[in-house]
Amino acid sequence: MADDRPPSLPPTEPRVVVVTGAARGIGLGIALAFAAQHDAVALVDIDPAVTKVAGELQDDGVEAHAWVGDVARREDVERCLDEVAGRFGRVDVLVNNAQAGGNPAPLIETTPEHLELAWRSGFVGTFTAMQIAFPHLRATRGCVINMVSGAALSEPPGFSAYAATKSAIKTLTRIAATEWGPDGVRVNAISPSARTPALDEWAGAHPTDYAARIAQIPLGRMGDARDDIGAVAVFLAGPSAAYITGQTIVVDGGVHHLG
Repeated sequence: MADDRPPSLPPTEPRVVVVTGAARGIGLGIALAFAAQHDAVALVDIDPAVTKVAGELQDDGVEAHAWVGDVARREDVERCLDEVAGRFGRVDVLVNNAQAGGNPAPLIETTPEHLELAWRSGFVGTFTAMQIAFPHLRATRGCVINMVSGAALSEPPGFSAYAATKSAIKTLTRIAATEWGPDGVRVNAISPSARTPALDEWAGAHPTDYAARIAQIPLGRMGDARDDIGAVAVFLAGPSAAYITGQTIVVDGGVHHLG
């Protein structure tokens, strides 16, 4: 019987992985997880600090390069992806992690500016990056990994703009997987929960609330951005996940589930 599986990269050839929102937190953790696999990582962030992060990774022997840009601006996304493809000659993995506007507010108090920030940085940025990256990913039979949130699964009060944005990204993931499957491009999403600098700051200011949050996690701890979330991203981009597409993988210690 003929083997019609897509060709995979030779074990010694690194992938080219683009991670948005990579200056810190989960985005950085995902980039570090791919770097540990000897992949080349392109770090994209609106924060110029991403340049320093890339330099530190280079000092550690990682092939890392930074692009400063706003994913809400199509011209910035085009520039970043064109330059990544020009430098490396290919794009194998796109991780859409960038998201702003996660500060809670009741729906009635959510301002147009807050809604616009959440929607454009999250959904529009993800949609745009996927569109622009598609020709590169089709050429390499690559994959997309989008980041959603437990807020899109449990719809907590106070997160209308953020949760709606993440829910839209989850739906976009499924649609793209259906449309792009014939081209060999897989599209999945991760719903993560992990320690980040922002979470640590919040925990320091609200220790009682943080302890209550930990108590709700069956595994009894927050995830690690690299070892827990990043490891799943590496798996989804690898050959062991070659038959997985259109899925949202919940990586939050057991708080939420898709049934």
